[in-house]
Amino acid sequence: MEQGKANGISMSPSLQSSCVSGVIPKSSQVHKSHSRQFWKAGDYQVDSAEKSLPVGGIEHIRIHPKFLHSNATSHKWALGAIAELLDNALDEVSNGATFVKIDALNVDSVGDGKSPMLLFQDNGGGMNPDSLRHCMSFGYSVKSKKANTIGQYGNGFKTSTMRLGADVIVFSRTPAKEARVATCSIGLLSYTFLRDTDRQDIIVPMVDFEVQSNGLQKLLRSHINDWDKNMETIKRWSPFSTESELLEQLKFIGQQGTRIIVYNLWENDEGELELDFHMDSHDIQLRGVNKDAGKIMQSDHLPYSKHFLSYRYSLRSYASILYLRLPSLFKIILRGVEVRHHCLVNEMMIVEKHTYKPLKSTGEMLSDGKAIDESQHILDMKAVVTLGFVKDAKEHPNIQGFNVYHKNRLIKPFWQVWNSSGSHGRGIIGVLEANFVEPAHDKQGFERTSVLARLEARLLKMQKDYWFSHCHKVGYYNHYVNKNGRPSLIGPSIPKNKSNLHRQNGLVLKAFPRSSRSRTRRLPAKKFQKDACRLTHGESAQQLREMPRSISCTEVQDGGIIVAENTCKDLAIGDAQQQKAHPSNSRERYEFLKTEFRRLQQDLFGAQKQMEAALEERNTLKRELEDERSHGMESDTELRKKLKEAVMRVKKLEAENMRLKSSQ
Repeated sequence: MEQGKANGISMSPSLQSSCVSGVIPKSSQVHKSHSRQFWKAGDYQVDSAEKSLPVGGIEHIRIHPKFLHSNATSHKWALGAIAELLDNALDEVSNGATFVKIDALNVDSVGDGKSPMLLFQDNGGGMNPDSLRHCMSFGYSVKSKKANTIGQYGNGFKTSTMRLGADVIVFSRTPAKEARVATCSIGLLSYTFLRDTDRQDIIVPMVDFEVQSNGLQKLLRSHINDWDKNMETIKRWSPFSTESELLEQLKFIGQQGTRIIVYNLWENDEGELELDFHMDSHDIQLRGVNKDAGKIMQSDHLPYSKHFLSYRYSLRSYASILYLRLPSLFKIILRGVEVRHHCLVNEMMIVEKHTYKPLKSTGEMLSDGKAIDESQHILDMKAVVTLGFVKDAKEHPNIQGFNVYHKNRLIKPFWQVWNSSGSHGRGIIGVLEANFVEPAHDKQGFERTSVLARLEARLLKMQKDYWFSHCHKVGYYNHYVNKNGRPSLIGPSIPKNKSNLHRQNGLVLKAFPRSSRSRTRRLPAKKFQKDACRLTHGESAQQLREMPRSISCTEVQDGGIIVAENTCKDLAIGDAQQQKAHPSNSRERYEFLKTEFRRLQQDLFGAQKQMEAALEERNTLKRELEDERSHGMESDTELRKKLKEAVMRVKKLEAENMRLKSSQ
């Protein structure tokens, strides 16, 4: 590797001799006023007259500092950026990593002029000087060649750190290995430094040390003056103003590992930090639109739905479901407390499993025209979809979606494929690992391909089939049942347990509402009575069956009630059998059945009205309860805000008191 560049970024052993010339440039002595809001941080003016200096006589590819910002905009969600750094730590399990630690520094020192910083630390294999330069460069990745790693593009470190804050400093230590000695390295990627010095190239100052028995010794890649200039720049633009403070950070690592500190964290439109460190001392949360007061309130009494309701704003909740499987010896420690790995399948009931195969054979072509490699493992070409109702489904929460993992990493949390205007699909969640679809660069979605479209269509069908088979088990009314009593998508029918409206002497009457546009032939009641009475004069049931179609009964219309086809024939046969025993009661028997049928129809109509009234009363009470809870949540939020302001005020007064005492 050339000393002056690495994949388009100037690694600058001497800061390319244009950053400093013995001293820090005058323009960098005072920090310029730039926006602290991420989405506005790319709007600043630079001097376009500066020329690029060649490296070793050869022009190198220039990457403007604004690219750091535009590249980071791929992360629309700050917690998604944090997940990228967790992925890097998990990939280090193969190098001996047993934990990754996320913490907040200087949270209680705001009154002393120190701004909060975000810390990520793992005890993996660390990065040697070359590896750290690869990490700081764009597009360099060896992970894409490894089957078991999550990272692919070699871009996650830059996008994630720049999405969280304007600046990041990296400390890394590698142990002695084979012919290599143990080393320590420090690198600084500072958007503030690049903006304030009007840079048109991305300059990354770095220093390296060699670990020896008598301590750390400077590891030179060029001249000693270049090493000193890089160190001065790091001290000037990092939170650590002395070399001893920098070396102290290396001591926190131990024998091996990496320590990443993101500082100058971005703010929102109200001038507050995007990340909230005060709401929960053991969590890192997002402020703003990701927090919904109603969902926070629901999560208290819907424990099995908590992750759906809180993953958008709570890092602890999101990190607990971020990986489908977590190595047994690996821990995620958030602000001093371990994040307990959570399996969403454990929150399901009435569980079903389906196997989905996107391709019929390994030789089938993908949407991009590339054939599947015959050597690719067959397990990657199928997905086991586990779905069921969340255990809180009987409370009818508005929760649904499939959690789609790719190579063990959650890409689409609670992906809603069924967008129903009503309650259809509510309460159903699913889990699957789909290694045959490609994730987007921010790992918060998938590339829109025909493979994904087919998967989405199949998941939609699975959810609909599951819903119409089991929705009644959690209190939903299924309006669509086929004639066998099984759920159907064809249309409305009568449930099996309600289809027998009247059963007596082996006769079954089924009632259906008549459509005003029905074309079914009607038979006058007098003609039906006449034909039925013919059985009293010795005609057998067999003779009745052999009668022409014109005298058979298709249906009987009486008061808006239709007797189903063939029912009249069965009725006549049954009556004929009774007429042989009681020939004088045929007319009375018919009138009795007709009266009983009307009574049952009226009972059914009344029961339906009572059920509708009960449902309306339940919905009214539910709305009143939700309004009451929402009002209570608003009051609680206001009290929390006032308490927070009071605490901050007390801290300021204490700091002022200490200052006055020290001045006396």
